[in-house]
Formats: sequence, C-alpha cells, structure tokens
Amino acid sequence: MSRASVTKEVEELILILQRKRTLPVRVEAIRQLTRIGGPRAVRALCAALTYKDAALRKEAADALAQLQDAAAVGALSAALSDSHPTVREAVIKALEAIGTKSAAGDVDREWYSVGHGWTLEAIGTRSAAGALRRALSDAEPSLRRRAALALANIGDVQTLRYALRGSEREREAVQHALTLMPVEQVAQVLADLFRAVNQHEQSLLDAVFRALGQERTTAILKAAVDSTEWGVAVGAVKVMAKMGVRQMFDLLTDALRHQDAAVRHAAACHLAGTDDHRLVEPFMNALRDTNAQVRRVAASALTRFADSRMLTAFLNLLNDDDRAVRQAAAQGLGRIGDMTAVDALCAALQDKAREVRQAAAEALGRIGHRAALPALQARAKRFFEWNDVKAACRQAIEEIERATAHLKDLPLASNVPAPPPTDLPIPATSPQFDPDTLPRAAAAPPQTAVESGAGIIGWLRKKVRKVLKAR
Repeated sequence: MSRASVTKEVEELILILQRKRTLPVRVEAIRQLTRIGGPRAVRALCAALTYKDAALRKEAADALAQLQDAAAVGALSAALSDSHPTVREAVIKALEAIGTKSAAGDVDREWYSVGHGWTLEAIGTRSAAGALRRALSDAEPSLRRRAALALANIGDVQTLRYALRGSEREREAVQHALTLMPVEQVAQVLADLFRAVNQHEQSLLDAVFRALGQERTTAILKAAVDSTEWGVAVGAVKVMAKMGVRQMFDLLTDALRHQDAAVRHAAACHLAGTDDHRLVEPFMNALRDTNAQVRRVAASALTRFADSRMLTAFLNLLNDDDRAVRQAAAQGLGRIGDMTAVDALCAALQDKAREVRQAAAEALGRIGHRAALPALQARAKRFFEWNDVKAACRQAIEEIERATAHLKDLPLASNVPAPPPTDLPIPATSPQFDPDTLPRAAAAPPQTAVESGAGIIGWLRKKVRKVLKAR
C-alpha cells in the first residue's frame, strides 16, 4: 500500500472517529488507527482522550500504550485528571509502556536550578516518569499504587526517592510498591535516607520497614550494607543500630568484614556498646584489621571481657603502632589477670606513650605479682616522668604489697614458686632449730658522699625537688 493511500485511510478513520457514529464503529476506528500507527494517528488518539464517552477515552489510552510513542506523554499527563478511574488506570499503563520503551523514564531535573531539593513539585512532567509522579497523588489508592509500581517498572528510582519525602498519599503508594520491588532496587530507593539518617529520615524508614516486614527489611538492610557506596553502607549500619544491636547482631558483625574501613569502624562502634559475649570472636578477628581505628575500638571493647582466649592477642597488641591500641591491650591484660603477662607489662612501662605506661602500671597492680615491684619502683623514682604515671606506679606498688604481704620475705621472681610436694614422708622427729647457727649478714659498705646526698650532686637534687614541690 502506497503512502498516499495510507494517509487517505488514516484521514477517513479520523473522520469516523470525530463524527458522532455509534460506539462500536468509533472503537473499531481507534483499533485501525492503532494498527496503522504514525504521527497523525498518534495525534488523533491523543485528541480522543478528551472525548465525552469514557469508553472511547479508555480505548484511546490503551491504543497509545500499544504505540508507545513519547509524543503522547503530554496528552496522557493531562488525562491523569480524568474523572473516570478506569480511564486514569489506562493512562497510567500507557505512561508505563512509554517509559519502559524509552528505557529512561528520566525525570526532568530542573529542580537543580530552582534550588529546592526534595520537592516533587519542582520536577517537570515532560517525561513519562514525571507524568506518573502526578498519579501518585490520585484520589484512588489503587491508582496511586499502580502509578508507583509503574515507576518501579520503569526503573525511575529518583522519583520514588522524592515521593517518600512527599505527601502522605505519595508515601503510602511508594511503600506499597517497595513491598513488590526487588530487594536491590528497594535499597537504591532508600539510599538517600540511609545517607543522611536523622530523626525525620529515621521515622520514614521505620514506616517503610513496618510495611515491608521483618524478613524483607533484613534483606534490604543487608543489601544496603553490601553497597559499594560507603555513605549508604554507613547509614544502613546506623539504622540497624537504632533498630537494636541484639536484633541486628548478625548483620552488624557481617559489617565488620566490609571492604570500606569507615563501615567497619561504624559497625565496631555500635557493637562496642553491648556486653554480649558473642562479640568476643568477631572482635578478636577485628584486632587484625588494617585500620587502626577499628583495632582501637575492638581492643577497648574486649577489655570488658575477662576471657583467657584474648591473652595472646593482647600480648601481641602491646607492640601495635597505635598507642590507643597498646593502652587498651594493657588494660585488657590487667582485667584478665594472668601472671604470664607480668614481663610484657613491665616492658610496657618503658613505652614512649604515657597513656600506655600508666595503663601498664595499673594492670600490674591488678595482677598483684611481686615480680613487678622492681620495674614499678624504678619507674616511680624516675625524675623525668609524668605525675599521673608515677601515681599509678605507687598505687600499683601499694596494691601488690598489700596483696602479697605474707610473701614479702620471698625472693622476687617472674614466676610463682612451685608449692612443696605433699607426698613426702614426714620424719618421726623434727630437727632442733638453733638460731646461733645461722650465718650473720655482712655489714653494708659505707655510702659515698654522692650516694648519701652529702655531696654537691645530692645537694642539687634536693634543691630541685624542693622547688618542684613548692610549685
């Protein structure tokens, strides 16, 4: 068929459509125009959206859905105000079909120049998605939900994001659509709320999660945490923490293995606020993290648990590059109270960070082993030492001497002396003890002038101490 004959047929069908013929004849004319297609047919079908008969308007919307011509978006957008619900539903389907074909559903982002973020009114309606946005405020709940699903099928995540911050009708429609959308797409829609979690966003998320249910909410949060965008993942961690650490324990511990250090640090901070003993193993693994902040939080949290499994880890952390990690390790060793840590803690009294030296002194006081006395006494007598470190050493010395007063005559050793065997035979008669047979202690050699403080050096030391005390 030639182009002229096609054009003539289209004009004849348009005349039939425009004249007041019977309804079946006009409906057949619409179907023939749909079969032929073309710009002239599309314009005629757009004009049919304004006809008085609702059946014709619905038939015209269905025809435009089949043609999927973007030139009909303007007329379909105006038809969203139709008084008949079935016509509006057909218009929504047509807009969805057009948006799906264009693979864009791109929202006109003129709101960037307007300067009003998060206002749906600033989004243009020159695209299918922009027109569908209007349908989210329809009086019929079913049509609002149908429009939200159409936006989801088009893939217009941006409009759905803005609608969540819109009117109550728009939020309800989007929440319903989220219950039917794939989990990954829902996580994309909620990304903006995750990025800037505050009281308002949290209330919106709570409403969404109530609509989604526990199982689907957990899947969405997991998808958000696995996001490669650290802002979304960190926001999801914050949301999980507000929902309850115990409820979201597994997801938060999984976040400790995230590829981004900021996400791991956020998860560690939120988990550190609970005393759940299930944290020991995840935090033990976090002690080997490449990020010092993560190791610091994990070590500080583990100091609350007196678990012997942490002994070796804390001993290794005394050599960590981060001083806060070394400090937490010393505190943890003091809480565990194992005697084998005495030598390492005595060495930590020489650490370059005063916080570590103070924590080591306090830990030695808690352990209460006399083998630590020489190191503590030497550090307490150091002239160039911080007063808080000296005070911690003196306090530790007092605690050790008070706890081991019955052992003060025994020689100092790094290990506790083994108890005497209990299976030795007892002699029939005890040997007589003669104190005169004990060897006499040799007299101490006389002190030199410098050692006794009588020399010039001793005199200067006394004067310096007196001036420092006066200050």
